[in-house]
Amino acid sequence: MSKAQQPVLGLSDVPVSEMSITEAEKELATITEAYNRKGHQIKQMALGTLLRFYSQKIVPCGAIVTNVRDCLDHQWPDLKNYPGHFLGPEETPVLRPTIEQARMTEENYLDAVERLNMLLRAVRYESTLAPELRYRGQLDAVITHLKELREAEYHNRLLYEKIFKIGGIILLLLGLSVGGMLVMKHHAQRNDPTSQSGKK
Repeated sequence: MSKAQQPVLGLSDVPVSEMSITEAEKELATITEAYNRKGHQIKQMALGTLLRFYSQKIVPCGAIVTNVRDCLDHQWPDLKNYPGHFLGPEETPVLRPTIEQARMTEENYLDAVERLNMLLRAVRYESTLAPELRYRGQLDAVITHLKELREAEYHNRLLYEKIFKIGGIILLLLGLSVGGMLVMKHHAQRNDPTSQSGKK
């Protein structure tokens, strides 16, 4: 990806391979927000073109054939309510998406564009909506890198826990060993008639 594209796309200047977990998570949020922003074009075309001018046109809509209004009102309402159609009625797009949410946002956006274009072609509209594909490579790279960083962080935490436990066991054994030696020394002194403590 060239640097000339990055200001347009709003992506980070930091190479993915050098990103920290925080930077990678921020990049996920940036890309997710961009897909949702591009998704407004889907909503605009569904409401401003299909429903406004072609509401009674008969079109294929999933597994059925119906008119545009019925399709957008009952079969594919997400197209006129974009973005975030995978969310519940009381939910809004999250500011810090998980890997799964970021991937789902991309998949749903591309699926919605494909269904919108299917309707536009069915009513013989003059053009279709070109999907935004420039984020795909960056999203793949960020997800892969973030998974690697989190896995490394997890293994490091396990290693530190093991070291801590082993250190604790060693200290306990040392304590028992020193304590045992002191007890033995104390008994030896009591049983030694030449020692000061053994003399009465």
